[in-house]
Amino acid sequence: MPGDDYNRTVSRLMAYSAIGTEMTLPIAVGLGLDVWLGILPGCTVIGVALGLTAGILHLIRLNKPRQP
Repeated sequence: MPGDDYNRTVSRLMAYSAIGTEMTLPIAVGLGLDVWLGILPGCTVIGVALGLTAGILHLIRLNKPRQP
């Protein structure tokens, strides 16, 4: 069916955008907390670690072969 390739492509692009959000949102939240609490760079470093971990785990899960 011709729509299947399109749906698969859109689904893949949406997953990649979710990964980008997972990687950047914790950094932004950590930076915001640091500015608000005045404790630079503590929360930003934690946000970087959390975002990187979440993004890499999502990439691994996305590229894992699926069982039929």
